[in-house]
Amino acid sequence: MTTTQKMRNDGSSELAGSQDSGMDLCTTQSRERVCWTIKPGLKASWKINSMVVSLLQHSNWPIIITGFLTDWYHNTAVIIFSCLASWFVAVLGGGLAWIFLIMAICGTYYRTSIRRVRRNFRDDVNRELAKRKLDTDTESLEWINSFLVKFWPIFQPVLAETIINSVDQVLSTSTPAFLDSLRMKTFTLGSKPPRMEHVRTYPKAEDDVVLMDWKFSFTPNDHADMTARQIKNKINPKVVLEIRIGKAMISKGLDVIVEDMAFSGLMRVKIKLQIPFPHVEKVEICFLERPSE
Repeated sequence: MTTTQKMRNDGSSELAGSQDSGMDLCTTQSRERVCWTIKPGLKASWKINSMVVSLLQHSNWPIIITGFLTDWYHNTAVIIFSCLASWFVAVLGGGLAWIFLIMAICGTYYRTSIRRVRRNFRDDVNRELAKRKLDTDTESLEWINSFLVKFWPIFQPVLAETIINSVDQVLSTSTPAFLDSLRMKTFTLGSKPPRMEHVRTYPKAEDDVVLMDWKFSFTPNDHADMTARQIKNKINPKVVLEIRIGKAMISKGLDVIVEDMAFSGLMRVKIKLQIPFPHVEKVEICFLERPSE
């Protein structure tokens, strides 16, 4: 009983066998042909028919070289180099000075290699510990607070003007019939910026979602962390809404004033990302608990 199987492609193979003599398996890859014979009793003998392509032209040669370029082989190469260099110096009749020079070169390389391994190991450990810390601990945001102290006096007037223009457009179209007009006269959040106490990040959220919990506080009347100059130039938050009652010449304006506002709480910020520009589909902000004064 004889069985024969043949496949033809770039890596073709031939399988031929008989009940008495075993099986012969031939594999052809590119321009190289390798055959082996499998005989009864689970014994195999390898034989190479032809080698047409040299090692430099072999497609797998770069992969083999890359596999040997590791720290272990580097250290082994240093040991071999030191032995061969010492033997070569001894053959040429060199003295101990050349041996000490070779020792210094090999010792410097070994110390540099150990430092590199330690640095890589330390970076990997710190990276893994940082990922685990994100799930359980909170992160301080003092760098953001330091930035807001300098940026808030510049940004707050622009923000206030933008809010006034946006609110006035809404109020002008939503004024009740018994009122002449509604207008926001003043809106300012003061000279003291809000403060970010800490943040907690959830790295295990969806791939296109950024989920964070921010501890937020806005206490403009707290002077504990303000300098004497900041206290002197301090501007309190104030919102003034003008309501005009009546019609035409007999109307009268009344001001609704909100000031000395302060609150703090835990906010959840959820950012939904998208591929098209501006890469942010929506931003959701909500308090996880009732804000406190």
